[in-house]
Amino acid sequence: MSMNEFRRLATRIDQQMQQLAAEGVSEAYAVVNRMMGHAPDLHRIWIGTSDQQLMALSREFPGFYRYARIMEEASEAELQKIAAAQGMATMLQAGLAKALNGETTTEEVMRVARFDP
Repeated sequence: MSMNEFRRLATRIDQQMQQLAAEGVSEAYAVVNRMMGHAPDLHRIWIGTSDQQLMALSREFPGFYRYARIMEEASEAELQKIAAAQGMATMLQAGLAKALNGETTTEEVMRVARFDP
């Protein structure tokens, strides 16, 4: 796809996000539900653009950027739920276990896990 095609997709997403904002729809779950039909377009943009192109689209289309962030956070939250259900430890949990075993320090764990008490 060309950058013009990516811009066209981002424009549609941006316009829909503006419409939702005008309707007072701002909660992430509501945006995800109302924008689900745009997920394939967002995916096309994510996999088809370079980091620089994605940043340019995000600057040009703030609604597109907000939708991308909401979907990214939703994806991360869903992955965390699945990982936890399968018994996978968080970075913080794994790091603290290593600290208890003397393999690292708690300070290093907190720094790397970006833990802010």
